[in-house]
Amino acid sequence: MQLFVILVVAAGIGRRLGVSDVPKQYLQLASQTVLAHSITRLVDKLEYMYQIRVVIHKAHAMFYEEAIMSLEPKVSKCLLPPVYGGTQRQDSVRIGLESLCDIGPQFVIIHDACRPFADLPDMGTVVESLQCNSGVVPAIQPVDTMGTIKGGLLAEKVERDTIRMIQTPQIFRFADALECHRQVSLQHPDKNFTDDASLLLYCGKHVETVKGDFNNFKITIPEDMARARAYMLEHAH
Repeated sequence: MQLFVILVVAAGIGRRLGVSDVPKQYLQLASQTVLAHSITRLVDKLEYMYQIRVVIHKAHAMFYEEAIMSLEPKVSKCLLPPVYGGTQRQDSVRIGLESLCDIGPQFVIIHDACRPFADLPDMGTVVESLQCNSGVVPAIQPVDTMGTIKGGLLAEKVERDTIRMIQTPQIFRFADALECHRQVSLQHPDKNFTDDASLLLYCGKHVETVKGDFNNFKITIPEDMARARAYMLEHAH
């Protein structure tokens, strides 16, 4: 049985970035695309056996083929053929999970293609946690004061100590992730989840948090791309 499969979600069209006709996951970041950096970063940190499946938009096949050309042979040899995603992120993840059934991994690492600076937590600790929890996800505590708004006015302060910003990569028992995605697709197809931890939580599963990293930001708006390029320059060897 394959121990880990890395499932990279790259099927978005990146409307919010709005700076190029090229989807944000295929924009150039130093010598590689954002997607290639995101894949390479995870693989460099993973000491277990793994394979990689990327979920892409059906209109982006050419972008994808060009992006993976820059991957090191040790990475590209572990790439499974890409699959086409669905309408929403959760549809794309479910399609990706379904495509892995024949492999039957114990664990799946689900990662956003536009987080090129992710670090994996200690995987020995993660595997131990997954013996009794369905998932392990990185989380960071906000540094700003948090509040809710109503009609454009500040309505209520939210205690910062109880709030976490959830990141990827999110690591799950494969069977639990697949079960929950199937359940939501069949029973609650109109309910929208922005990540997989919240979907599993909705299905009653236990998800543990580990310390995340503020450098593991998601490229969403133009300022994020500028920040990513600055980060690359700062950390160039």
